[in-house]
Amino acid sequence: MKLAVIGVGHLGRHHARILSSLPGVELVSVVDINRERALNVASNYGIKALTDWREVGSGVDAVTIAAPTDTHREIAAAFLERR
Repeated sequence: MKLAVIGVGHLGRHHARILSSLPGVELVSVVDINRERALNVASNYGIKALTDWREVGSGVDAVTIAAPTDTHREIAAAFLERR
């Protein structure tokens, strides 16, 4: 299963760490509006760093949303519509 983590601040960086260690999971990208933070976390796993969740490709099977709560609905709805 290919996953992306959207928001890699305090909690999201832990999501990335845990997901990257799960069997059957391939962490493919992390997203954060703070470019340096995204690059820092992505470099730990050798994956793509993005600054806009809309850039997450259609090749992911799922996303973890760890962005601010007020953004969850918009982000989740966009990914659900892709299905």
